[in-house]
Amino acid sequence: MEMVKFTQAALITFDKDMIEIIEDETGKSEPTKVHAQARTSNLNEELGQVSFIFSDKTGTLTENKMAFLKCHIDGIRYGPGEMQKQHEIIQQVPTPPDMPEFDTKKCQFTDNRLAHRRNNPIINEFVTLLSVCHSIIPEYPLGKGGPVVYNASSPDEKALVLMAKNVHYFFYEGHVQILEFKGYDSQIDGHRFYVNIFGEKHKFDVYNMLEFTSKRKRMSVICRDPRDNKMKLYCKGADNVIYQRLKKDYKPAGDSEKLQGEWNKTLESLQFFAADGLRTLVCAYKEIDDNYFCEWMARLNKAKSAIENRDILVEECYDEIERDLDLLGATAIEDKLQNGVPEAIANLAIAGISIWVLTGDKVETAINIGRSCRLLSPKMNREDGSLYVIDPDEKMDDAECEILVRKSFEEAWEFLKDREANDPNQGFVISGKALSHVFPHRKHDARGREIPPTEDEAAKEAVFQQQILKILQKCRAVVCCRVSPIQKAQMVGLVKQNVEGVITLAIGDGANDVPMIRSAHVGIGISGQEGLQAVMASDYAIAQFRFLQDLILVHGAWDYRRISVLILYSFYKNIMFSMTQIWFSFYCGFSGTLFYDQFSGSLFNLFFTALPVLLGAVFDRPYSKEIAKLCPELYANGPNNASFNLKIFGIYCAEGVLHAVIVFWTAVEFMDSMSRENGQVVGFWTTSTTMFTSIVVIATVKMMVETRTWTRWSILAFALSLFLWFLWLLVYAALPVDAGFSNQDIYGVPQIGMSMPQWWFIILIATVLAIAPELLYKYIQRMYLPTRLNVIEELELYEPKRKQFIAEIHAFQQKEKQITDEQHEEEAATAQQTHLGFSEFQIGKDHPDYIMSQHRYMNLAMKKPRFSHLRKILKKKSNNEAQRTNVTSTIQEEAEEPVADD
Repeated sequence: MEMVKFTQAALITFDKDMIEIIEDETGKSEPTKVHAQARTSNLNEELGQVSFIFSDKTGTLTENKMAFLKCHIDGIRYGPGEMQKQHEIIQQVPTPPDMPEFDTKKCQFTDNRLAHRRNNPIINEFVTLLSVCHSIIPEYPLGKGGPVVYNASSPDEKALVLMAKNVHYFFYEGHVQILEFKGYDSQIDGHRFYVNIFGEKHKFDVYNMLEFTSKRKRMSVICRDPRDNKMKLYCKGADNVIYQRLKKDYKPAGDSEKLQGEWNKTLESLQFFAADGLRTLVCAYKEIDDNYFCEWMARLNKAKSAIENRDILVEECYDEIERDLDLLGATAIEDKLQNGVPEAIANLAIAGISIWVLTGDKVETAINIGRSCRLLSPKMNREDGSLYVIDPDEKMDDAECEILVRKSFEEAWEFLKDREANDPNQGFVISGKALSHVFPHRKHDARGREIPPTEDEAAKEAVFQQQILKILQKCRAVVCCRVSPIQKAQMVGLVKQNVEGVITLAIGDGANDVPMIRSAHVGIGISGQEGLQAVMASDYAIAQFRFLQDLILVHGAWDYRRISVLILYSFYKNIMFSMTQIWFSFYCGFSGTLFYDQFSGSLFNLFFTALPVLLGAVFDRPYSKEIAKLCPELYANGPNNASFNLKIFGIYCAEGVLHAVIVFWTAVEFMDSMSRENGQVVGFWTTSTTMFTSIVVIATVKMMVETRTWTRWSILAFALSLFLWFLWLLVYAALPVDAGFSNQDIYGVPQIGMSMPQWWFIILIATVLAIAPELLYKYIQRMYLPTRLNVIEELELYEPKRKQFIAEIHAFQQKEKQITDEQHEEEAATAQQTHLGFSEFQIGKDHPDYIMSQHRYMNLAMKKPRFSHLRKILKKKSNNEAQRTNVTSTIQEEAEEPVADD
C-alpha cells in the first residue's frame, strides 16, 4: 500500500501538464519551472472524494499581480477613460530631470490630471502617502543608472508605489536608520525613505511603521515631512476600518455637511470600483503634535516591554494614535484572474463539488469576481433569490446586528428549505459582519489567554452555526466576504465536524490561509507571490489554480479507484487463499496441519500475485486525462463512495469465500485419490499443488477482469505472475531433499501432476466456475444496464468514435464562446452590459459543453434499447461509411471509362 501511494505521489509530482513556467522580472536569470508537489502520499485517494472546496481569492483565483487602475480624491474620480467622461482631456506632464520615464507596461493609470494638480494639498498628501506608507525595498539589478525593481511583501504595496512613481513621486531609496527626536530621550529604530518629487529629492524620516495584519486590516507610518517639517501619520486600509477612525465630522453625528458629503462621494466611488471587480483601499492622514508624539512613544515602549498581555497593550497604543483622521481618498487596484480559472471552477462545479470562496474583499467585489470566474452563474441573481445575500451594515450596533442576522437566517431557511442539497443554480453570499455572530471574536484575559464562552453564549453560537450550515448546504456556490483568517478556518471546521462522510479541501497561497489549509482534510498550497507559508503547511502544492482540476478530477479520481481495487482485491485473494485452509481443517480435525507448502504460502502475496495488482494500482485508469476533464461528472464516483463501500466490500469477501469453495472441492473431489496410469494413487501434496495452482490462476484472471487499461506492461505482469509460480514449482520441487530447503513434502510432485491431463483440466474447470459468473454479470450490466463509466470505457475503445466525440464537444464550446462574445459586444455597443466581460456559463447537467449532458450520446446509452443499441448504431455507421466508400469508388471508376460513340 505505501509503495503504491508513494509511486502515485511521484506521478503527481512529475506530471508535465501541471508545470508552470515563471519568468524572472529582473531578467537576471532564466525562467523557472514550478512543478506540482505531493508533500504527502497518504491522502491520494481522498483527492478523489472531495465534496467541498474552500478557496481563497487573492493569489489563488487571481494572479496576485496588482495594477493600479483608478482612484478617488477630493470628490473626483481618476482613471482610464475618466478624462473623456468628465471632458477634461489634458496632455501628459513632461518627465522632470533625473526622473524615470512613464512606464506604460507596468502602469495602466493614464489619467494625466493627477500630475497636473499636484499643488492641490489633498492630492499632494494622497500621492505622498502612496510613496511613503509601505515597507518596500528598492533594488537596481543593472546598477544605479538602471531601472528600479521594488521588492515588496505585498503586491498591493508595489502597485501603489509604482503608481506614485509614474506621477513623479519617485521612491528611489530606503534603509533602516537610527533616528533621534527632539524631546524624546531614547533613540528610535526607524527608516529613512528618499523620494524624488518632480525632480526635487526629499528625505522622509519614518519613526514608526504600524504594520498591516489580517486583524488590523490597515497599515500606518509616522514620519516627518521635510517639505513643511511636520509630523504626520499616513494610514491606508479597508474602508470599514478607516471609516471608524475618521474624524467625527465625516459621520452622520458630525456637524460638517461638506465632510459627510465627501465621504458619501468616496463611498459611491468605492461601490463603483467594487462593481468592476477592483480591490479597494481608503487613504487618510493626520498631523501629530511633537509633544503628543513623545508621550505616545513613552506609552508604546512601556507596552512593548510589558511581560503580560503585550500584544493587546501595543494594539491599544496603535489604536489610540490612529484616530481622528482626515480623509484623502480611495484607490482601486486590478487583480486579474489566473489563466484557466473559469474553466477549472466550471468543471469542479459540474463534478458536483460545492465551492466556497472565502475572501477579505467587499461584497460587490466578491460577487463580480465570482461571476468572472464562473463560480456564480448568470442564473444566480438577487431579484429572485437564486443569489441570496446577507450583508449587514458595518456601522450597525452589535445587538441590532444580531437580531438582523437571526431574522435573515430564518428567512433564508424558509426560502431554501425545499431546495435540493447542493443546488447547482443556487448561490449564497454572506459578509464577515454576519459571520461575527456565528463565530464571535473571543476576548482575552490579562495574560492574553482566550476567555471561553458561557453556556448561554455557546448555545446561541451553536444555534447560529447549525442554521448557517443547513442554509449553505443547499447551495452549490458560496462566497464569504470580509472574513478573517480565523473565520476561514472556522468555516472549514463547521463543515468538517458537522457533515458526515464528506472530504473537505482548502486551497490558498498566503500565510493568512494557513489556518484554513490546516483545518481541512486535504490542504493545497499555491506557490505564488506571497511566499511559501501556504505550501509548507499544505499536503499538496501547485503553481496555479487551474491545476486543481488535474489534481482532483484526474489524479484524485484515478487514485481513488486504484486504491479501492487494491484493497478489495487484496482482501479477496487472501480470503480465497485462507478459506481453503479452513475447509481443510474439517478434514484434519483442526489439528493445525498446513495444506500448503510453507515456503510457497509465504510467497503467495510477495511474488505470485503481487505484480499485476501493483501495476494496476499505479498505472491502471478507466479513462484518459482528456476525457476526465471533459466528463467532470465521472468524478461523482468518489464522493458517493461508489468504488469502495460496505456493500462492495461484502461482495468481494463473499466472492473470495465462494471461490475458495470452488477451488477446494474441485481439487478434493476430482484430484484426491485419483489413480495414475501405473496404478499408483495421487497423494495429498498433488491435491494441494493443484489447489494452489488454481488459486494463483484465478487470482490472476480476477485481476485481468479488474484491469481497464491494457498495455504491454500489464500483459507482461500477468504472464510473469503465472510464470513465476510455475518456475518456482518446478525448480523448488526439483531441488535435492538433502540440500536443506525443506522441500521433502513436494519433491517430485509437480512432475506427477503436470503429466496428468486431469490436473490441467481441474485447474481450467475451477477457473471457469469461479470467473464465468462474474464475466456474465459484467456483460449483462455493460450491454443492458450500463453506467456512465461503462459508456466512457466503450468510447475509449473506439478510437475514431472517441476523436469524433471530443471534436464535437470542442465545436460546441467554440460555438458557445462565439455566441457569448457576440452578446457582450452587443451589450457594450448599446451600453447595457449586464456583466463585466465574463463568459456566460450555466452550471447544470443540460449544458451542451460537457459530455455527461450530451443527449446525443448519454441518453442513447442510458435509455432503452440500452447499450446494445449503441453498439448497433456504431457498427451500422461503420458499415455505412464502408458502403459510401465503395459507392464512391464505383462512381469514380465509371467516370473514368471511355464513352462509346453513338
